[in-house]
Amino acid sequence: DLLYVEDIKSVILDRQLEGRVHLVTDFILAESFMKAGDIYLMPAWNEGLGTPMLEAMGCGLPVVANKDEPAFQEWIRNGENGFLCDIDDPKAWAEAVEKLSLFTDDQFFEISKEIHLSAGQKSIYAQYEKMIEELMV
Repeated sequence: DLLYVEDIKSVILDRQLEGRVHLVTDFILAESFMKAGDIYLMPAWNEGLGTPMLEAMGCGLPVVANKDEPAFQEWIRNGENGFLCDIDDPKAWAEAVEKLSLFTDDQFFEISKEIHLSAGQKSIYAQYEKMIEELMV
C-alpha cells in the first residue's frame, strides 16, 4: 500500500541509506538488481514457490524469508543459505541481515552452486523427463 511505501522511503531518507537501499515499486527485470545486492529479503506470505527467492539464491545471495511459508522452509537452512524469521519481528530480520553480511564469497558461490544443482534448468528438465517416462509405462 502507498502509505507503507512512503513510510519506507522516509526511513531510508532519515537513515541516509539512499546509496545502499534501492526501493523499487514498479515491474522490473529483477536479475540486474539481484546482481547488485548482497542479501535477498523475502517477507512474503501465501507464496506458492518463491521463484524470486530461488533466483536470488541462484545469483549466490543468501535469503531472509518468512518462517511461516512452507515454500521457504523447503529451501532455507538457517545459517547456511539464509534465515527464516517471524514476519512480525523486525529485530530478528535485522539480526539475520547482520549475520549474512559476514558471509564470504565462497559461501555465496556455494549457495548458487547448490540451487543450480537442485532447482536449475537441467535438474528440472530431468525431473520432467522422469515423470513423463513413468506416465508412459
